[in-house]
Amino acid sequence: IALKITIDEGTVASIQHINVVGNTVFSDEELADQFQLKTSNWLSFFKNDDKYAREKLSGDLERLRSWYLDRGYINMDINSTQVSLTPDKKGVFITVNITEGDRYTVGSVKLGGDLKVPQDQLEQLILVKPGQVFSRKVMTDTTNLITRRLGNDGYTFANVNGVPKANEANHTVDISFVVDPGKRAYANRINFRGNTKTADEVLRREMRQMEGGWASTYLIDQSKVRLERLGFFKEVNVETPAVPGTDDQVDINYAVEEQASGNITPSVGFAQSAGLILGGSISQNNILGTGNFASLGMTRSEYQTKYNFAFTNPYFTPDGVSLGYNVFYNATDYSKYYDDDDEVSYYSLNSVGAGVNL
Repeated sequence: IALKITIDEGTVASIQHINVVGNTVFSDEELADQFQLKTSNWLSFFKNDDKYAREKLSGDLERLRSWYLDRGYINMDINSTQVSLTPDKKGVFITVNITEGDRYTVGSVKLGGDLKVPQDQLEQLILVKPGQVFSRKVMTDTTNLITRRLGNDGYTFANVNGVPKANEANHTVDISFVVDPGKRAYANRINFRGNTKTADEVLRREMRQMEGGWASTYLIDQSKVRLERLGFFKEVNVETPAVPGTDDQVDINYAVEEQASGNITPSVGFAQSAGLILGGSISQNNILGTGNFASLGMTRSEYQTKYNFAFTNPYFTPDGVSLGYNVFYNATDYSKYYDDDDEVSYYSLNSVGAGVNL
């Protein structure tokens, strides 16, 4: 048996109108701004944001719910959603029915659990204050800050939960931040992946987190920043998976993506006295993957020629003391500047020099 299925996709329906029903606190324009889906406009041709997709609408509804939660409306509810097509099936109308509910403020704020670090240090990280309008985002940001602070001391498995408790009688939310630090974790191995040109040694010397020490979130991130500042990599990512079979060790894996680290720069100029001036330079910030810098430049005109070469080793010593030197050669022949009939004296000058800097 042969089956032939013919499908006529037709044209993609564009959104004609998005209507939110039930909002009294916020305007239609404010709510429409929370949607990635947009009604057709002159930018839709470039952004393609007026094409209906069920997944995009689901994401927009979640963003709308989060937007209300961050403004104190913890009981906001999306009652129903209707999507309808125009008779010619080229237009889409979206209607979202909501209940905003009442706005809640923050009541009491408590910090509990096994803190491990001085309580006053953690309390300084709490962004939620009594009397403020409740915001789920601010509560989440606070848990992230406390988690990060514990991670700086090696508690990379710390779990911090912000637990809200609503009081419907006075429209307040009491928040408790509960800290479970877990075991202090140690750095097992530091691994690098993706450095196809750059030697491991170049990356490893930028590490501020040491193998065998506490796995500090701060030091791990500082090491990532130092890798990014090298300029050798397009992207740097880091992961800290637990070592299988242990509950207090992590591996630190840095994944990098190499990028071009050299430049070739030609130059052309003109001066009345020198005529046409040609020049160029070539530089490489990561010679043969060693992390060393070298550059070679040349400038040439009718009566003058210049060459220069520079080299820098940023880690001449293991402590990061750099060593650089440069060599130059200049040749000037003023006999080419004057005509043979000119009754003037002229000379030629050649100079060579070098310099060293630490």
